[in-house]
Amino acid sequence: MNDAFDKVHKGLGLECPVLSMHSDAADIVLDWRHIARWSRMLGPNVTVMAFPGAWHDLICSPGRIREEVFSQLFAWAERTVALPA
Repeated sequence: MNDAFDKVHKGLGLECPVLSMHSDAADIVLDWRHIARWSRMLGPNVTVMAFPGAWHDLICSPGRIREEVFSQLFAWAERTVALPA
């Protein structure tokens, strides 16, 4: 696991669009501050979104938060992913 983190910290250079979404609260598994900081090292085309009050598993969060997560996810996909006409 540490090897994987070391690679991310050095930068992965992913060319594809990346969406990184997180809560605003740390838990025993994840610290949102690490996600916010290190997501940007994945590549040049990274979007980071925070969802205040969300749970660890964003889509299992309470209704209004879950709706916002899906709304932002689909909006990002529409802006970012070019689909054939």
